[in-house]
Amino acid sequence: MSRVPFILVGIITTITIVVVASGSLILNQLPAYKISKLVLQKTVQNGNFIELSDGAFGSLSGINLGEKTQTNLSARSESGESVSVGMVSAPMVGFGGGGGNAVSMDSGSGVVDSMVSDRMIMPYYEYMYEFDYVGDDFEIVDTQLPVYRLALDQTVGRSMAQSLSNSGINFVDLSKFKNTSVLSMHLSQEDGFNIYLNLDQGKISIDSNQQYILDSVTMMCDGPGCDFQEKKYSAVPDDQLIAIANKFLDDYGIVRSIYSSPMVDNSWKRYQEDSTYVPQMQSVVYPLSLDGNNVYESGGYINGMRVTVDLSDMRVRNVNEIFNPVFEKSNYEIETDFGRILKFAEKGGMNMFFYGASTEGEKLELGTPSYVYMHQYDYSSKDGRSRELYIPALKFPILNANNKNIYQDSIVVPIAKEILDLYDNNNNNGGMIPRPMPLIMETDGAVRGTPAVMPEVEAIVEEMIVQ
Repeated sequence: MSRVPFILVGIITTITIVVVASGSLILNQLPAYKISKLVLQKTVQNGNFIELSDGAFGSLSGINLGEKTQTNLSARSESGESVSVGMVSAPMVGFGGGGGNAVSMDSGSGVVDSMVSDRMIMPYYEYMYEFDYVGDDFEIVDTQLPVYRLALDQTVGRSMAQSLSNSGINFVDLSKFKNTSVLSMHLSQEDGFNIYLNLDQGKISIDSNQQYILDSVTMMCDGPGCDFQEKKYSAVPDDQLIAIANKFLDDYGIVRSIYSSPMVDNSWKRYQEDSTYVPQMQSVVYPLSLDGNNVYESGGYINGMRVTVDLSDMRVRNVNEIFNPVFEKSNYEIETDFGRILKFAEKGGMNMFFYGASTEGEKLELGTPSYVYMHQYDYSSKDGRSRELYIPALKFPILNANNKNIYQDSIVVPIAKEILDLYDNNNNNGGMIPRPMPLIMETDGAVRGTPAVMPEVEAIVEEMIVQ
């Protein structure tokens, strides 16, 4: 069975190929997918899905539920390449979360700026948000649902490696390196786009290589005493942005059958009461869909292909990421006790690294959930690699998240029973992550539960004063 090419790069102008390879191997039909030795169970291939027997992936215990993966943080793929992901999760800074760099994105512009250095400590919030479920009764009927795993296909990569070996490169004999495969490529179009391909994962990203300026702020004049003036953009209707994105995808033959209906990412409006500032870069999101259910990150953000439109000239600047996957599919047991799942949701989900509330007892309301898939990485201690999994989950919308000190608008809880069991076994109180608490200082400077000054230190200080 042949696979349909997932992008026809319609480039007529000169293309500089950073990795020398035959373009026909990309544009022609891809060879039939060959099942690797990763699975020994009986398999049935149906289009982009390889159906395996129940529990074929083994234990799900390697899943890192404390890892934020969206949005544009960098993750390590199985190939070891840095993989850009579509949205930014709430940074896990403070609350004993280990710190790290908080990042922000100008509405999907692809420009990620470090906002918090490793030396900065997030201010301690005395109160945490409380979550209160106000939705309807919910019944989980299915006792088993499929878990999906991204399968790696090296067919194209091996063909390209063979072409490179025969390309006549005279400063090294590539034919001496046996069993090679091209995992990634970078194509550069003159005065056009950079095209980044992860061949084994079936992923492509496109980014403009033409110089463009984020001109949200401009100088009012030249010379000393001049000031900056914020350049304001008018809001553009969602349907107009979607039409621009659709035309670009059509022009370049980018197939989007694995995605659901596009939507404009208007999350920036949640943090502005009057929404007078309109970001220069606007993102149109095509949600990845499995079994008719959209895919989300554990931090509550939508997963999918993002097309960035520049309001300065209404042109597409980048597409991240185009996906033509082959999935392995295997059924796993599902937790049918909605009350148990609700306990996780009312504690803030599986991560719970949220910024604090301004007052004690401040509540965030959770609405009736919907079925989704949660994207996660499953780490294998056997080979030290992480593989991408898509796990059945429930998404609880936060009904009053606007203008709150929280970076997401939903709580996503996986419903694979093994994951919840593991979480209960490894953490306190069925989901609360153990974390060091800040020491509470008394008015005299002492840490609560200890004297203001240790007796030994006090005696030494008094002796020094006497001398």
